[in-house]
Amino acid sequence: MLPIAAKVYGTDISAEMLNVADNNGSISYQIAPAEKQPFGSDEFDLVTVGSGLHWFNIDDFLTEVNRILKPKGWLVIYENYFTGELEGSDEFKAWFYDNYLNKFPSPPRNKDYDWSAENMSSKKFRIKTPVNFKNEVLFNKCQLVNYFTTQSNIISVVDNGQYSYKEIENWLGDELNPWFKDDIITRVVKYGNWIKYLQKI
Repeated sequence: MLPIAAKVYGTDISAEMLNVADNNGSISYQIAPAEKQPFGSDEFDLVTVGSGLHWFNIDDFLTEVNRILKPKGWLVIYENYFTGELEGSDEFKAWFYDNYLNKFPSPPRNKDYDWSAENMSSKKFRIKTPVNFKNEVLFNKCQLVNYFTTQSNIISVVDNGQYSYKEIENWLGDELNPWFKDDIITRVVKYGNWIKYLQKI
């Protein structure tokens, strides 16, 4: 946001996340839930959320964003998600859905929200046609294992005491062997993306 904004503010409910946020002194960070922001009304031209919306009370969040946005201000929501697509291998996607997600199911989240124009209008927003696309990321086996351990699927089972990170890392290392013969080879993994643009009415 820095190249296009005079002032940038970042909020997160987690102090741990803010402690590792990139901070060159040009961004002001505060601890706050998405549904209750520490700002005045009609204060911002643009609010963004990246890959976090599914953890919010979305109705309350939209009400709060409408409050802090200036008239005709924009809310831009974007999501980058793991599709299970490995370039050159249909078997990997089957493994991801049949093995990985069965062993580590996604914890409950708000993934079926009504983004229709009618519902957005009732929330005092006008929604543009969402943009959908894919991007490619290169991973070696160790990097992909490390990525998986950042997913809420795995964090949830570790927090519940079902597995340790070491157990999961060992399991993933063995499971990924058919596609990564060593720790050096890299392969292309495809991520899905969508962006929603909402303008305050």
